[in-house]
Amino acid sequence: MPRDVTVTFDENGGETKADPASQTKLMPKGSGVPLEIRMHGRKGSERLLRRREEMIARGMPQAKANAATAAELVRWLWALGTMCREGAE
Repeated sequence: MPRDVTVTFDENGGETKADPASQTKLMPKGSGVPLEIRMHGRKGSERLLRRREEMIARGMPQAKANAATAAELVRWLWALGTMCREGAE
C-alpha cells in the first residue's frame, strides 16, 4: 500500500516530496534541549560544515571528506548527549 507523500515547493518553485515517516515530530513542552546546549550544537555544526568544505577545497576526495566529517560528527553528538544527560541530573 503506498504511503501518503507531502509535496511542497521550494523558493525557486521546484517540487519537493517528503515521506511523512521521515518528518520530524514536535517535542512536548518542557522536554526541549537547553539553549546553551543548542547553541553549542549549532556552533559545532557550522564548524564541521566549514571544515568539510575546506578539505574538499584542498583537493581531498569528497567521499573521504564526508567520512572524516561523519566520524567527527558522531563524537560531537556523543559530547552533546553527555551535556544533555548531565543537565538533566
